[in-house]
Amino acid sequence: MTHGAPAPAVDDLAAALIEASPRLDPDGQRLAVTLYRTLAEGDPVAEHVLAERTGIAAAEVARMLDAWPGVFRDGAGGIVGFWGLCLPETVHRVRAGGRDLHTWCAWDTLFLAPVLDRALEVSSRCPETGREISLTVAPAGIRTVDPAPTVLSFLRPEREWAEDIITTFCHHVLFLESPDAGARWLAGLPAGFLVGLDDGFELGRRFVAARFGAALAG
Repeated sequence: MTHGAPAPAVDDLAAALIEASPRLDPDGQRLAVTLYRTLAEGDPVAEHVLAERTGIAAAEVARMLDAWPGVFRDGAGGIVGFWGLCLPETVHRVRAGGRDLHTWCAWDTLFLAPVLDRALEVSSRCPETGREISLTVAPAGIRTVDPAPTVLSFLRPEREWAEDIITTFCHHVLFLESPDAGARWLAGLPAGFLVGLDDGFELGRRFVAARFGAALAG
């Protein structure tokens, strides 16, 4: 962890992130990974496409999606946002396979590369200074960062994630161009703390292994 407000150890924070997220059986893991990868193709995702690609019955696909928080749809019912990855524009842009996508928070850009199994070109902006921040994140780790001292603001989840996850968690998890900029920004977020990018990637690696590991191993 980097300096700033006191932060939990990586082990403790990873455990809290995993505990706050929905538990998935093998079908749920397969559906979640397929949804991520289909959404990364750049168009709203229809349920029948997920049923076809996973081999899971359409009724079961619908049941699982209805039970999960954080599944956002357009007016036609197509899925346009799911657990950090979305089509509507946000401050966090990721370029994957030649397509521009977006994420709900800065941390999402760090754990999605292993799920999508491709390198991501990330562009965001420091909320404290306005400076543009860019990264290249590969499935095995972070390749490049500009500016180099960039850190993450973060919160420890204290309850299970629900439909308000974007406002209660994601809106506070941002890239800051330096620990000093992060410390200034955290003055308005008493429960927040700073996390180094390598630790942020490690948190994502553990989260992905715990929640999607079986589907990715296949």
